[in-house]
Amino acid sequence: MKITGIMASFRDPKFVSGVQPTLEVPPPSTVLGLMSSACGKILSPNDVEFGYVFLYKDKGKDVELIYELTLKTKYSAKSNVVIREFLTFPELYIYITDLGFEKYFRFPMFPLLLGRTQELARVEEVKRVELKQTKPVRFGHTIVPFDFKGVGGVLIALPLYFEYNPFEPRIGQRIQPFILVKSFINYSHQPMFYDEEKNWGIYFYGQ
Repeated sequence: MKITGIMASFRDPKFVSGVQPTLEVPPPSTVLGLMSSACGKILSPNDVEFGYVFLYKDKGKDVELIYELTLKTKYSAKSNVVIREFLTFPELYIYITDLGFEKYFRFPMFPLLLGRTQELARVEEVKRVELKQTKPVRFGHTIVPFDFKGVGGVLIALPLYFEYNPFEPRIGQRIQPFILVKSFINYSHQPMFYDEEKNWGIYFYGQ
C-alpha cells in the first residue's frame, strides 16, 4: 500500500512542552493505528505481520495556538503558542503479508491519518508484490527494534502498540528501545525481504 498526504508529524516522546519536533519516520504504533483505522478494529502486532518504508520531501516549522488547562479553576484554560515541526508530502509504503487487508485499504472504515487529526492521508495505490529474501539490500527510512543487528541510527524508546479504552487514556504497550534509520544504508548482516521494484529491504513486525 502507498499512503500519501500533504503534511505529517510524529511526536517525539522526549519533548513534552515547548518546541515540538517531529520524528522523521513514524513509529510502528502509528502505522499499526493507521491499519486499525482502515479495517475498523484495534490491531496489535499479534494480529498482523507488517513492514514499512517512509519518505518525505522536506521539513518545516509552524506556529500553533494551544490551550493549556489549569487545575486551579474548573474548566479554565490559557492560550499559548508553540513551534511545531512537520514533514511535507509524506509517502508511507506499508507491506502486509495477509492479503485480506487489501479490501480494507481500498475501502477504509475510518479516515487515515499521518499524525494529528488534521493530517489526513489517502490511499494512492494498493497492489500485490512478491518479495524475495536476499543480501545485501538497500535498507532504511524505517524503525527497527534495538536488537536488530547491523544498523545504526537514533535510539528512542517507543511503545510497540497502544491499548484503547473509550473511557480512559490510551496505554502504550511493550515500550522498548528502537533504532530510527533515517537514511538508506547498504545492509548485508543477514538476508532481508527485498522489493526489487523499489530497491529497498523491509523489516517485518509481528513475525
